[in-house]
Amino acid sequence: MDEIAFSAKYKDWISIKKMGKGYSSLAEIFGGIKQGEVREILLSASSEQLLPIAEAYFMRKLITGVGYELETGTEMLSKIYPELKLPKPKGRFGKGKG
Repeated sequence: MDEIAFSAKYKDWISIKKMGKGYSSLAEIFGGIKQGEVREILLSASSEQLLPIAEAYFMRKLITGVGYELETGTEMLSKIYPELKLPKPKGRFGKGKG
């Protein structure tokens, strides 16, 4: 089965994401990187103090660049789980795209 499921719970919110994409492209990317190579490049562009932030930014850009979404919202959850009836936000909103 080629599916990854992510879930997170924060207070009363539960977020679940299923992805049917293959993760072989991520494995290929990480397989082609030499050990310490990313660290050296990031250190040349920043400092030791900023390295954790640079690494997190690099990982986020890499994963989103491959096509994975890291943030789930009510719209995405509604598409994945149409049986869930998520409450709509109160207020006046203009018509969205689509």
